[in-house]
This record gives sequence, structure tokens and C-alpha cells, in this order.
Amino acid sequence: MATLLFGAFLVYLYVPYLIFKFFADLGIDLGSKRDTTKVEEFFGAAAPSFVLNAFTYAVLRVASTLHIIRFPPIDWRVVACVFDGGDKFQRLFDHFSVTPAAEIRYLVALYIFAAAHGMIYGQTERRLILNPHGRTGWRSVTWAFAVYVRKLVWSPFFADQIVWFSTVAMQDLHAFIRTKDSMLFYGQVWIFTKNRAGEIDTCILVDVQRFSRQSVTDCIEKMRNPLRKLHGSLVIKWSEVMDANFVTPDVMVRVRRRYANQLRRRRRAKRAEVRANVASRVDDANPWASS
Repeated sequence: MATLLFGAFLVYLYVPYLIFKFFADLGIDLGSKRDTTKVEEFFGAAAPSFVLNAFTYAVLRVASTLHIIRFPPIDWRVVACVFDGGDKFQRLFDHFSVTPAAEIRYLVALYIFAAAHGMIYGQTERRLILNPHGRTGWRSVTWAFAVYVRKLVWSPFFADQIVWFSTVAMQDLHAFIRTKDSMLFYGQVWIFTKNRAGEIDTCILVDVQRFSRQSVTDCIEKMRNPLRKLHGSLVIKWSEVMDANFVTPDVMVRVRRRYANQLRRRRRAKRAEVRANVASRVDDANPWASS
């Protein structure tokens, strides 16, 4: 009996949970729950899967009432065999060997609904993270319904599993990252890697530029660019990050333009200073020039 119950748990509860998370991960990054062991997470899959089963049952029942499809019949005597055991196992085996079509139809519908709900939930969470103001216009009703379902049904199960940084990285954002040794980097966020515990381990940047340790004023005075472009990608241990500021690329465009203007003005001032010094030396070398 234990084997059958475990098999039923896998097919009807755990697999829909995995399908839901897989399609939700297309929109957001779902990690592991905090302070939860793998065993607890495994059996915790039953709660959201019960919701998926209830939704599938309701949809199939309504569709059957409207004569759209035929509702898969439930043989409760066969269900009772799972719990009674003994000689009744033979009835269970005979049922699946002759008429497994009803269970297959139900499972196909369950897995399809799990995939659809996971995708909708993932995309809804992603848009809320990246655009908290939501949508307006003719889609506002659909959007409001999706947000309502997300808040009422799925957030209690998955809200604490969302890895916000990884979701942000999906949007081709850039970041200023300062490490604990006071180094400041700028680059495009490529990916966040996680350790076995599901926590962020490293941040990988591409198109990286490093800020000089000297102040911007000192660099401009010495006619050096405060920014230095690094080749390849940069891997930063997340434990070494002191702070991170996620921005759009136009922020760095303004920073580079400001540095370029400051360097241009400094070079012009330096050239004017050199010309003035040369002219002064010529005047000092030619005493008749001032007469």
C-alpha cells in the first residue's frame, strides 16, 4: 500500500508541482524556501498541487456539464483499493490494465493546467517586479485578474522563493557593484549563479569597466580617464559585494559623457597653459620683444 500511495503522490501531486515551477521559471527565478529541508520541500509540494487538482477537477466538471468533453469517470472502489490493500490489489491492477484512458486524460489535463498556471504566474510576477505600476488600457481587466489570482492563490506558496536579483538579470540591466575592498565596477549583469542551498553565490558581469581607486578629480587633473575597460567577463563573489545599484545603460552613457567633457576641458586648459609658458619663455629669451 505504501508503494501505491507514494506513486500516487508522485504522479498527482509532485509532478504537477515540478511542471508549475518549470514554467514559472521562464518568467522568474524560483529558489528553495528558507529554513526548509529537501524532505520538507518534497512533501510541501502537495499544498499547491491540491489547488491545481481542484482547478482541473472543476474545469473538467464544468466542461462535461456543458457537453464540451466527457468527464473522466471516477471508480471509487478502485480508489479504496489503494488504502485497503490485500486481495483488492488485483482489482486495481485489472482496472489499469483494461481502462487506463480516464486517468490518462485527467493527468494530461492536470499537467497542461499546471504548465499554464506556472507560466501565467511567472510572467505576472516578472512584470510586477520590473513594472510595479502594472498595465493600463484594454488589457487592464485581464491584468487585474492575473494579479488577483497571483496574490490570492500562488503568492502564499511561492512568494518567499522568488530570487529577485536573478529576475532582474533577465532584463538586460546593468549595475554598479562595489566590493568590500572598495573597488567599483560597472557592467551588464549576465547571470547570477547559486550554490546548493539555493542562495546567490556569484554575479557575472560582461562589458565590464572598473573605476579608478583615485578620485575623479585627481584622475581628471592628471588627464586620465577614471574608467578602465576590462576584457572578458568578471566573476564577483556575492559575499564580497557591499552594495549594488541596478540601472539602465543610459545612466552610464551620461557618466562617460561627463568624464569626456571634463577631460576635454582639462586638455584644453593644459594646452593653453603650455602655450602661455612657451610664450613667456620666448619673451624672457628675447628682451627686445617687450620694447
